[in-house]
Amino acid sequence: MADESWSDQLSEFKKISEKPSLTTKPFSDTKLSTFSIIPSIAKPSHSTRKMNDVQRLASLQNKESRVMRFLGKVNHFIIVILGVSPSMLSRSPSPIVENKLVGRVHQFQKEVEKTVSCLKDLRVELEQDKEFQFPSLVTSVIDPLIKEIYRLKKAGDTQITPAQQVRESEGYVDWIEKAKKWIELCYHRHTCREAIDQAFISHTYHEFRARIDKDLQVIQDYLNVFMTKLDTNDLVKIELKDLLEQELSQHIFELYLLKDHSPHNSIESLNSWRAEADIARESCFSIALHVIDSHMEELIQPTIFEEGEDPHIVDIHERLSFLEQTIVKFDEIIREFELYPNEEKKKACVMNLSKMEDEAHSLNVNLQLTHDHVARVQHIIASLSAFHNRLH
Repeated sequence: MADESWSDQLSEFKKISEKPSLTTKPFSDTKLSTFSIIPSIAKPSHSTRKMNDVQRLASLQNKESRVMRFLGKVNHFIIVILGVSPSMLSRSPSPIVENKLVGRVHQFQKEVEKTVSCLKDLRVELEQDKEFQFPSLVTSVIDPLIKEIYRLKKAGDTQITPAQQVRESEGYVDWIEKAKKWIELCYHRHTCREAIDQAFISHTYHEFRARIDKDLQVIQDYLNVFMTKLDTNDLVKIELKDLLEQELSQHIFELYLLKDHSPHNSIESLNSWRAEADIARESCFSIALHVIDSHMEELIQPTIFEEGEDPHIVDIHERLSFLEQTIVKFDEIIREFELYPNEEKKKACVMNLSKMEDEAHSLNVNLQLTHDHVARVQHIIASLSAFHNRLH
């Protein structure tokens, strides 16, 4: 079991989970009394009561059987994925199982450290390789991979439950698989340039689709926040939500169409495709938010958005002001770079731009944003996206 890869174990678990569970010991006792029965108001006859009792008992046994099968599949997952023997499973959460989970996470973390070291070495090689000129490979693939794993490790510091630790392990596995694919390709870069080009095109398309998914989620969250702030009766809310969804449908549909707008299999035309696709994406996204804004200005009283002395609102305002001031300076730096190109300055710009985007997206999902804050965040995100296009 220890020699099997995570993906092999996961495949094996999926096969097992599709079959009916056998006699596997569940985590907790599942009694018939767990399921409550609502008593009937009318008093049925003795024969009717007897028949109802039989039917209820059969129904309860069927429910219990389904629960037992589900718990059996959970136990199979623990056995196959985490390498825990059946004897370790108890009727209550076991410290042994939790220790196994922690041990598996630590095992992946060691593998991650080795992979990150390989990526950093590869980064230096690519920068020094005069025969292989592909700077976007570092800025668009290698650097984001390193950044992604640091973000994953930071999130993992707060993972305390077994389920969270399993998700953390899955994140490590996915990342290791992606990183090793790029390491393998780049180490053979002089003999498989075409494969690298195709992988880079596919990567760019995947990242673009992921960005649209984020846009769609922001639109949905923005609509939900608007509806919760609306001080009116439920019927008006339902009618307004239907109206908004109807008005938004065209722009949402266009975003979905963009997801299927794949680039040509040409590395030369990739930058122009991405620039055009980003302009179309930003247009649909901005118009959709404007549709919600137009109704918000009409229906929500300004007093709802008074900041007062709420420390959370003050913090949001300070973070937004910092980003807005930084954007002004950043624009001047990029203008200078456009006149006098410098690779070192470009790398520094890209790194700082990524940090600013992280901060902007972190603010964007904050449900305490006021109407004014949301508009400012969207303007910041649009400006940062435009900077990205100018740098590539």
